[in-house]
Amino acid sequence: MESDLPNPQQSGDSAPIPTTEIYNTELPTEHAYLGKMERVEGVDYLEPGKTYRLPIYSHHSIVYPGEIVPLMLNDSTLYSGRSNDSSDGLKFGLVFQNQYRDGGRVYGVTCQVYERGAEGLSALMKTVAQQRFYIVRQSQERRADVKILPEIVLPDPLISTCSNAMVRYAHSSRKDRLSTFKRLLTQTTVWPQFVYDQYDTKEVMAKVERFLSSLNITSVQTDKVKLSFWLARNIPLTEEYRKMIFCTDSVLRRMLIINKALDHMWYFICKRCESEIANYDDMFAMSKQGVQTSYCNPAGYVHDTLTVHKTKENSTLPVERPSTNFSWFPGYSWQIIVCANCRQHLGWKFVAEKKNVLPKSFYGLSGTNITVKSHGDLKKTEGEFDLTARTASNEEQLDYEELSEFDSSTDEEMY
Repeated sequence: MESDLPNPQQSGDSAPIPTTEIYNTELPTEHAYLGKMERVEGVDYLEPGKTYRLPIYSHHSIVYPGEIVPLMLNDSTLYSGRSNDSSDGLKFGLVFQNQYRDGGRVYGVTCQVYERGAEGLSALMKTVAQQRFYIVRQSQERRADVKILPEIVLPDPLISTCSNAMVRYAHSSRKDRLSTFKRLLTQTTVWPQFVYDQYDTKEVMAKVERFLSSLNITSVQTDKVKLSFWLARNIPLTEEYRKMIFCTDSVLRRMLIINKALDHMWYFICKRCESEIANYDDMFAMSKQGVQTSYCNPAGYVHDTLTVHKTKENSTLPVERPSTNFSWFPGYSWQIIVCANCRQHLGWKFVAEKKNVLPKSFYGLSGTNITVKSHGDLKKTEGEFDLTARTASNEEQLDYEELSEFDSSTDEEMY
């Protein structure tokens, strides 16, 4: 006998409610919009202090070691002179156009290709930045001799004064015991404790932990060298400080610059008219790599894209229609946004295609057209962190016209 009660599975009024889905931040790191690519085997680290000849391309912004950089190069120079069975993989150098001081060294970073598209007039590839260098001399056919820079990690200046018998006390897992040990240790040295504290990363690491907590980032690099570069990429810094961090070989010096920057509250402004666009606390990580990641548009222009939950009210205007083609964030449509004041291109608004996906929307701001400003007054004292003021030797003087060809993009291509 059939029941006259309504069947909840057939009732339109009790349709199942879709569960909330948190976006998978691994997806943007795959750069699937570039299409099908083949794996490139071989990883090769170059010896610091030595000079190597590499293919060289110009880039419009600083790239730190550890970054994933998708690229679309307009020639096949990279493939020439390389055997198919090379165990060293495929490597080239990126130099930073307009990111150097006149008369100074030209810095860059080596990039290892780990996936590539078909060879041809346009070389499509995914690369990982590895080691810093500066150009010693330029040769023909877009190649240059580059000197690999070292990564210097200095020991704790106070702990290094310990005798071998006392070193074991310096590695206590309890912070209170370590602090007590250091305080007692300073009584046996010439300098007071505050002198040593200036070269201790304890303070900056405490600030870093608070910063990461505010962004809900739970896992970062533990290696000091990699962490210094990751922080330089993901915390708000002026262009001057970004250059200083890249140019210094000392990991401690980088951390001290970052420490100074974390003392200030930043906001993001339009580079052309300086209108306020977004606040420091609006940043969040939409990618596993952090809050700022490089993405390549269909024309081959690479955007350093900062993700924020929202922009300031009436600070941006959407233009053109939303699209899902070549989306850097699978499952989201994108729409170009411009500055409401000067109409400068600022980035994109991304909106989830599914209603149950979080975040429902967010903004990607292009590092090419925004910069940061501090609510405080972040100024260098005379001589502080002066790392790049130098004169290049005759062999380091370069002709930049050839290097700049790679970055001669039109406004349309930059969108």
